[in-house]
Amino acid sequence: MNLFEGLKIFEIIMMFLGILLFLVLLFILVYYVLQNRPLKYVLPSLIFPIVMIGFPAIKKFQFGNNVIEMRETIAALEENPEDSEALEELEKQLPRLEQSENLQPRTLVTIAQAHVARGDTAAAITYVDSALELEPDVEVPMADWVEIVRAQMKQRNIP
Repeated sequence: MNLFEGLKIFEIIMMFLGILLFLVLLFILVYYVLQNRPLKYVLPSLIFPIVMIGFPAIKKFQFGNNVIEMRETIAALEENPEDSEALEELEKQLPRLEQSENLQPRTLVTIAQAHVARGDTAAAITYVDSALELEPDVEVPMADWVEIVRAQMKQRNIP
């Protein structure tokens, strides 16, 4: 899994700037200690870069939880396709994941699986194609391939 998967560009920039600011403040802290100056201004300022680094990390953690929850919901729908609660939950989870940036091929396949579970194979094909563009040997579950191929055959009127 990519370090930046699911993070928006401003969150990535904020993380790098937070790291840079932390290193600069750390250097200033060492300088103040060596010069025997009071640390009352430097120590509180270390909180700001920690927040800058921590915010994207929290977002990344939330993104990972969304992916795990979606996989669990898809598994529940595969066990019981008539489960309306699981389908409703999938409908809520799908837009959150689709709006994320820097998605890795495995996550794109998960989104495709969600579309197959919803019956929207055209969208599933789009996400599988995107995953295959990024990583040609990404694993796509066989059941999903079968469902996608069936949908393509129906669109082309192939018996």
